Amino acid sequence: MEGDASSSWIGSLVGRVGDYVRQYLPSSDVEEEKSQTVAEKDEKFPVAEEDEKFPVAEEDEKFPVAEEDEKKDETGEARVCEFYLANRCRFGARCRNLHPGEVAAETKEPLPGDAKGKKGSMKTAGDVISRIRWDENFPEEFFVVGYADRFLGVVEKPFGAFNWHDDLAAVDNDTLAIPQHRIRYFKYRTRKVWDKEQRLDLVFNSSGGEGANILDVMKEEDEACSRNVRSESDEGSDSDDDLEVTMGPGARIPQGVPESERSTHFLAIRITNPAIVAKAIEIHDHIASMEPTLRECCMRRGLFHVTLGMLRLDGSFAVEEARRRVEDLRATLEKTCREDATLKVAGLATFGSRVLYARVAPSPAFWRVASLLRDALDDPERGLAPTNAFDLVPHMTLVKVSRPVARERRSKYLDPSLYIKYENVDFGVQVIDNVNLCVIDDTTREDGFYRTLAEILF
Repeated sequence: MEGDASSSWIGSLVGRVGDYVRQYLPSSDVEEEKSQTVAEKDEKFPVAEEDEKFPVAEEDEKFPVAEEDEKKDETGEARVCEFYLANRCRFGARCRNLHPGEVAAETKEPLPGDAKGKKGSMKTAGDVISRIRWDENFPEEFFVVGYADRFLGVVEKPFGAFNWHDDLAAVDNDTLAIPQHRIRYFKYRTRKVWDKEQRLDLVFNSSGGEGANILDVMKEEDEACSRNVRSESDEGSDSDDDLEVTMGPGARIPQGVPESERSTHFLAIRITNPAIVAKAIEIHDHIASMEPTLRECCMRRGLFHVTLGMLRLDGSFAVEEARRRVEDLRATLEKTCREDATLKVAGLATFGSRVLYARVAPSPAFWRVASLLRDALDDPERGLAPTNAFDLVPHMTLVKVSRPVARERRSKYLDPSLYIKYENVDFGVQVIDNVNLCVIDDTTREDGFYRTLAEILF
């Protein structure tokens, strides 16, 4: 009972206080006090609830499409993008709300390369160079580089002719080195395997599309080259004597030369420069490493020479007469070769693809010596007769395919891949300091040179 009385008294007191407030305080003061209380609360706790972090209006402006279900309004119909209507929608075709009147953009078929329609990144010339240098399945000697020369246009050189390991700023003027951006293509033998302009890449297959495997391509080229060499028939005479070493490029090989017209002797300048001999032996070793059967076709170390002319001497009288006439020219030849008598040996070429030789660029003294000897030994009535069937082409013979070797390898022709690495090699300079009248036979002197009837040293 006492508890009930106490509660009734408190309730009565609260009711009276309320009546007093309503009676004596204006309602505006109450609302102002209430607003002030709320303001103080907001000032003290500016972000009291999670919902007040992003006001609805700002949220709609920043994130007009928050969820998939916002495409529709409360009635369930598709919702139109209010930012599109205001010309301010930055989502375009990706907007999840409707853009009334907008035409869908046409989609383009992606190009081979990637999903975005861009062409694939093609491997660079530097990548190809690295693979040729370091991949043991890639023989350097069969690769050719096509590059842009500033004056000559696109030029082809063997891969091995370039200096790939030194910096361009460190090489001298005698070294072949180019910036990689000037490389236009790479060939394996005769077939392009990488071409920058055509976007061809058989080395890595990085240019898009289906490409042939590089190892298969190389095998096909090797087989094709072998077929081309072996398909050449061995028609005509295979006699070594039928092929005059003084014949010019493109000249036909004499067929069936009668014994009475064959050369018996020749005039020559012996190569005495050790640097030239060393480079020739290096080429021999390279060719023999690729085709061992050709080792016996290489000129022996002591036989390197430059031919001045071919002769036929009939009988012992003619032999002695020729020897005497050459000896009589000693003073004249020495005087002729006193100034600027040199032979510059550089580059390789062939006679009928059977004889590999080094090119020789002689000084005018060479031609004067050859002319003096020819005039002195042209006397058919005494059995002396020059037998040069073709114009004299100064050269130094390196390799000559003999008949037995030609039969063994089933071809008498030399594949260019055997020597392309040294196509533009510089052998050096030989001074014209000797003239020799040599005998054509299998015997040699003790120093390894041909047996001679006369030897003039300047």
